[in-house]
Amino acid sequence: MKKSRCPPESNQCEAGKLHMDIAVPGYDVLTESTANVCGSSKRADTYLSALESSTCGQWYKEEGTNTKTNCDCSKLVGGTAEQRAMRQGCEIFTSWGWTSGDPTL
Repeated sequence: MKKSRCPPESNQCEAGKLHMDIAVPGYDVLTESTANVCGSSKRADTYLSALESSTCGQWYKEEGTNTKTNCDCSKLVGGTAEQRAMRQGCEIFTSWGWTSGDPTL
């Protein structure tokens, strides 16, 4: 996981709003993302395609609404050590069992 900057043109980044964006392999929401570079021909070593990066991106819309039941990290490719590390990152985050895509502080 890594942090990212919240550009002012992005949803939920308006002045006065708190926002935290957590980058977890497999959990991107492509319709909301402004910074996804996965699979880009302009970047080396992204390891996942844009589609793979969003494998679990809609987990909160499914029945059960938690990461443990609504994400299957095995859908991420695992042919290289780097891809397996990405899959493991997905599995670790999934095991935490988050129940909200937009928690409140």
